[in-house]
Amino acid sequence: MSRYFHVTRSPVFSFAVTAPLLLLYNLVYFLPGNQWLNGVDFIGYALLTFTGAQGFLIFNLLLFLITLGIFLFKRKKGIFSFGHVLILFLESAAYGLASGMSTVYLMKHMVLLGPHKGLSLPMALIVSAGAGYHEELFFRLVLLGIPMLIISRLKKGLLRVVLSVLLVTVNAVLFSLAHFLGRESFTLYAFYFRMFTGLWFCLIFLIRGFAVSAYTHFFYDVMVFLS
Repeated sequence: MSRYFHVTRSPVFSFAVTAPLLLLYNLVYFLPGNQWLNGVDFIGYALLTFTGAQGFLIFNLLLFLITLGIFLFKRKKGIFSFGHVLILFLESAAYGLASGMSTVYLMKHMVLLGPHKGLSLPMALIVSAGAGYHEELFFRLVLLGIPMLIISRLKKGLLRVVLSVLLVTVNAVLFSLAHFLGRESFTLYAFYFRMFTGLWFCLIFLIRGFAVSAYTHFFYDVMVFLS
């Protein structure tokens, strides 16, 4: 298991194993109206703006081929196996579904987030894939991972601990506030609830890496959207 935890935190593995989430979410661009576009999907926006639909399709094809190539090459070298991918899915599903069921319970019995409209299974998968990939990429990998890498170079001590806690807290707050930039009106309960969810994703990212946090977020959202 120590090898599994080491392999699944590597950047190459994370890139390859999360590519299916991006491919699944990109289907949203072919749906009428594109009403479920993710707010931090800078990749899709840039591709369609500068390359058009043809460039967007080529990107997705290349992403699929590169991902497949990485898996086959690394598997041949014995660096990781498809068993690692299966275990990662199960691990992420355990984290995501457990936290998702808690959220659904609170939504239905404590009315923290107000009324919620469930989605069909295909739409829940597509929308959740976008949240799992793009939101974890932006909020956790970029806004948390890069600054945390800088902080880790400081000498161990109180300053390093304080900066790390502050960074995680700010990240969770920004993550929560970002959900109110669209059609949803701000409520204090929803803000705090999403902030604690953001703290949960930060914790998973710091301990287990981008791939596990992305799939945990995916499974979490699927559970909530289908409620």
